[in-house]
Amino acid sequence: MKKNALMLLLPAILVPGGLTAQSSFIEKILRNSKAERFKPADVSESITSFIPAGSSPEDVQRLLSENGFKTAIEARTLPACAGCDINTLIAYYTETGSYSLLPDRSYISIAIGFRRNATALIVASHIVNAY
Repeated sequence: MKKNALMLLLPAILVPGGLTAQSSFIEKILRNSKAERFKPADVSESITSFIPAGSSPEDVQRLLSENGFKTAIEARTLPACAGCDINTLIAYYTETGSYSLLPDRSYISIAIGFRRNATALIVASHIVNAY
C-alpha cells in the first residue's frame, strides 16, 4: 500500500512545478523576466499591461487571485504614489521548485496604489533563487 501511494506522489515531487499550475499571465511574466539569481527584475510593465487602467481595488484583487496570486489589502500608502488612497493592494506568487525538498524557485511581488478608488501606481518585481 505504501509503495502504491509513493508511486502516485512521485510525479508530483519530481515534475517541475509539482502539483501547481500556472496561469498564462504568470507564465508570461516568468518567461519575459530578466531576473538573475538574487537580483530582482522590475516586471511592473508586464503587470500594468494585464490590469486595465482605472480598475478598482476589488476588481484588481479578484483578477490577481483568479490568476494564482495571493492578495491582501493593507492600510498603507506607497512612497512613490503621491496623493494615493490609504489602502494598497499587495499580491505575490511563489513558483515552487522542481523538487519539493528544494527551496522555492522564484517570487513575483506586486504593490498597487490607488487614487480615488482606481489604479494609480503598480510596482512589481520578480526574484529568482540560487539553484
